[in-house]
Amino acid sequence: MNRPSIKSRKATLEDVNYSFVRMSGNTKTGFMPAGYSSFLTCWPGCTFGKHGACYGKGGHCQMHMHKVTSQARGITFAEYCDQISILPDFITYRPMVAGDLPGLAGKIDEGQMLALIAANKNRRMPGTKNPIGYSHAPVLASQAPFAADNARLIALANKEGFTVNLSADTAAQADDLVDLGIGPVVCVLPKDAPRKSLTPKGRKILGCPAVFAGLTCETCRLCAKPTRRFIVGFPAHGMRAKIADKIARGILV
Repeated sequence: MNRPSIKSRKATLEDVNYSFVRMSGNTKTGFMPAGYSSFLTCWPGCTFGKHGACYGKGGHCQMHMHKVTSQARGITFAEYCDQISILPDFITYRPMVAGDLPGLAGKIDEGQMLALIAANKNRRMPGTKNPIGYSHAPVLASQAPFAADNARLIALANKEGFTVNLSADTAAQADDLVDLGIGPVVCVLPKDAPRKSLTPKGRKILGCPAVFAGLTCETCRLCAKPTRRFIVGFPAHGMRAKIADKIARGILV
């Protein structure tokens, strides 16, 4: 029997599709493996999603993500983990180029998160591969009732070598995320932000080298370091730069 469409019922983890590219040619990431997660993983409270400034909802990425989310394209979570597990030891890659950590609507699924952490372990040598992950999943108590569970799982992921950068909308929110002590933090900056700046609490923000120095994720790798002590900032840019700029300034929430 055919299952009813996702629009006509509540989504389940079985509805969450993934995509994995063995070698991405994205000009920002550089040549590295890259993964995508269904929009079903995304938190509905995400400021970028609410205001139409989500990276995954623009250009070619949008077309790809809609096919992944509708299950017209892509692979299951188990197959996604398999693709990660067979990557060469210590390789740098980008999971969740669009979409978020495994789960539904911003609530991370513990079983799947543990499976993803396990898949990231090296196959032959001690240690792990080097993912550059980002997440907008809520981790602050004011954001969602399940935020504490998300924070616990992200802290575990970073401890076990699956790097998850906590994504902040503003420099002030970046301070709140750093205060949690669960992982490295990145934030959006106004489009005219300098290369180096400070948060309201005086923490150092370093502008993304891909923007200021012409590097790629593959050559930079700052965001692959879970113990990084400074915040990486991304100036508003691209097709929705005006909206992102307002979010970074706290005008849109």
